[in-house]
Amino acid sequence: MKPWFLAGSHPQDYAISTELVDGKQCGRLASTASQPGGFGTLMQGFKADVYHGKRMRLTGTVKTIDVHSWAGLWMRVDPTRDEPLAFDNMRDRPLSGTTDWQTYEVVLDVPVNATRIAFGILLRGSGQVWLSEVRFEEVDDTVLVTANSKAADRPGNLDFSAA
Repeated sequence: MKPWFLAGSHPQDYAISTELVDGKQCGRLASTASQPGGFGTLMQGFKADVYHGKRMRLTGTVKTIDVHSWAGLWMRVDPTRDEPLAFDNMRDRPLSGTTDWQTYEVVLDVPVNATRIAFGILLRGSGQVWLSEVRFEEVDDTVLVTANSKAADRPGNLDFSAA
């Protein structure tokens, strides 16, 4: 499956494989423990150099079965040290339950100080997810970044009048 591999906070509770499902060649991530801890991810990582200053979109078609907590596509842009420069794991738009094939995307900017990009599909808790038709492509700035920014656009409620 290289360059794809299994990782996460509890990879021992998950397994990955490749399968042909509904005519699609897929990567599969499934829980293997009766009460899986944390999350598992089917992922890959690579150098960010050729993507500096670009807006990148990860697109994939996903199918789920019996996802009891949540699942999602994710992408992370890392610097040499410290916290990620950009991150989105679809936590604010999670996949759960049983869903048929649907296309999802994650869009992030890659700053010039980025050293590595990682992406994949994650599963928290029990269930199964399949990932197919993966694309990683540059998009222009008319495509919005999907990560929720924790920073406001401008200061607000400076007089404390709003509740």
